[in-house]
Amino acid sequence: MRIAINAALAGPTATGIGTYASSLARALPRVDGGAHHYDVFVGGLSDADDAATAEQRLHWHTVPRGGAAQRLLWENWRFGRAAAAAHAAVLHSTSSYLPWSARGASVMTVHDLAIYRYPAAFKPVNRTLGRWLFERSLRRAGALIAPSQATCRDLVELLGVDAGRIQVIPEATDALFQPVIDPTELARVRHLYHLDRPYVLSVGTAEPRKNLVRLLTAFAACQATLPVTHELVLVGGRGWLTGPLEAAARPLLAAGLLRVLGYVPQTDLPALYSGAAAFAYPSIYEGFGLPVLEALACGAPVLTSNRSSLPEVVGTAGLLVDPDASAAIAAGLCALVTDAALATNLRRRGLSRARQFSWEMAARATLAVYARVLSSPVRAHRTADPAVAGERSG
Repeated sequence: MRIAINAALAGPTATGIGTYASSLARALPRVDGGAHHYDVFVGGLSDADDAATAEQRLHWHTVPRGGAAQRLLWENWRFGRAAAAAHAAVLHSTSSYLPWSARGASVMTVHDLAIYRYPAAFKPVNRTLGRWLFERSLRRAGALIAPSQATCRDLVELLGVDAGRIQVIPEATDALFQPVIDPTELARVRHLYHLDRPYVLSVGTAEPRKNLVRLLTAFAACQATLPVTHELVLVGGRGWLTGPLEAAARPLLAAGLLRVLGYVPQTDLPALYSGAAAFAYPSIYEGFGLPVLEALACGAPVLTSNRSSLPEVVGTAGLLVDPDASAAIAAGLCALVTDAALATNLRRRGLSRARQFSWEMAARATLAVYARVLSSPVRAHRTADPAVAGERSG
């Protein structure tokens, strides 16, 4: 059987959704017993994708790269034609949109409902168009995958989706995310990014719900109480609505307390995580929070939010704080970088926690979803109250 996977956000500079798509695609042939062929449509091939072409049942197709409008055109229209040309029995969209021409068995991964929970964190045109396309995709999907119970609850509570249509399948980390203990590699990465002081690390696209303004405020407050000066290191691409963040960053940049690295190659991330005094991720809302799991897997002491999916990912392996309270974030950061026993305990717990997630487990669960939609493909669904859903889409 052939399975078509829309992985348009995957590629050499992929962030969370793209990483999910390519990692899942590489794991599927490892656990399916040789039963299927996979046509994976990607925005660009990474080194890992190139290596995976040795698996003869995994076929990578590069789609045209472009802006957001071109990507939406691909995901909502052209992917259906590409899947039909590949004679795919199942279509799996990994980024919350299904093509209008999708027929037969279809699966859609819904990563989060941030556009509903926190609409002010999106530009108006993206919010309106995104909701409209997403809700129509929901109705066409034969089955839905959510990476967390939190996202599953949001689908049920906010859009009236039948919980029976949703399978919760947690994400995982790739094999390169493990503690880096080689002093040469740690020194190389420190030198490359000019990290001369102990540092607190945060990884993620700079956009409002990542809560970076409060993180900067908390770090500045914490700094005054530390016996050794630390830097806050931000890793991740520039997103949208970053004006308040840029204003908050200026005094810390001027004081030499903040370093903004932008996008960092994935191969450098394990050493950055491993060398951090603490990893801070006080996001207001997440559908999963892959950087948190990566940090745990590399042995970094983690501070994150006590809401949405993040408690599911961390369990008891990190400090959970109220993301709306800068004082709570500051207190947690201070504790992590001054209490050696606490940091050591969390490093140990984090490594154990990260081992509970794997792409092989995710792939097996995803194959079961494919089998389910094949045995009983559903052409269309409705929310519990279509009129209310229509109001929400405005």
